[in-house]
Amino acid sequence: MSRKMGWWITPRSAVDDALVAIAPQKEPRRQIQTPIPTVQADEELLVV
Repeated sequence: MSRKMGWWITPRSAVDDALVAIAPQKEPRRQIQTPIPTVQADEELLVV
C-alpha cells in the first residue's frame, strides 16, 4: 500500500527571502575619530 507524502519542495528564492526577512540587520561599523595629539613648544612627546 502506497501513501502520498503531504510535502513539497520550497523554491530556494522563497527560502532566501524568508531568511533575509528574519535576519538581524548589520549596522555599519562606527568610526571613532581620535583627536590628533599636539605638542606645544614647552612640552615633550614621550612615546611608549
